[in-house]
Amino acid sequence: MIEAIWRRLTLGLVTTLLLGACASNGTLTATEVLNHQNCQAAEIGLRKVSFADVAKLRGSTLLSMSAPDAAADPDEDVLLFVLAKGHQPTPGYRFELKGARQAGQVVTIEFSWHTPAPDSVQAQVITFPCLVVGMERGDYNTVRAVDSNGALLGELRI
Repeated sequence: MIEAIWRRLTLGLVTTLLLGACASNGTLTATEVLNHQNCQAAEIGLRKVSFADVAKLRGSTLLSMSAPDAAADPDEDVLLFVLAKGHQPTPGYRFELKGARQAGQVVTIEFSWHTPAPDSVQAQVITFPCLVVGMERGDYNTVRAVDSNGALLGELRI
């Protein structure tokens, strides 16, 4: 049963990424895999993660991480990246994926960082917002994460 769920998740994500891979003007399909308010395991910045790491970010584990065969291994076709800004004082902070574009060997993940309105009433609860983005493996060797103001969150060589 777990393997069937694993295959469906992998097939759905890979299909979504492959259908958008032919976009023009240097844009890439970037899929929001997880947008969560409590990713305590996420380090600040941009990091490459595995499917098992995504479960850990949510505070859980996957029961079976063994792929049935090499052809179904999501790490061959899909790369996952987590964006995090560390702990925040209220639940009003969040990421929004805007898209991804490629220029030469560099892919830039574009996102918006939302903060609560100054006059909003928010629970005083420490949160750890994160965004996990899935992208098809392609002809690039560097991934950057940049917010809507042009501020660099992180850069990775892969």
